[in-house]
Amino acid sequence: MAYKEYNTSYLWMLGAVLLLAYNTHWPIKKSSWENRDIYFNMAIALLTVGYFTIRYLTKRERHISRKKKAQE
Repeated sequence: MAYKEYNTSYLWMLGAVLLLAYNTHWPIKKSSWENRDIYFNMAIALLTVGYFTIRYLTKRERHISRKKKAQE
């Protein structure tokens, strides 16, 4: 299996979400929590959970394949 790096993709997508949030919503200074904030936070959380899930699974798979090679 070929190892792929997902750090760059994660950082580019996270940067795009943060720039979009900053340019469209965050300059408006309001003290109340608005419903639009939750969409940006959900996108950031989804990206982060997805990134760490993929990272965990790829590291786990590499670890399992190393054990199989060592047993052979």
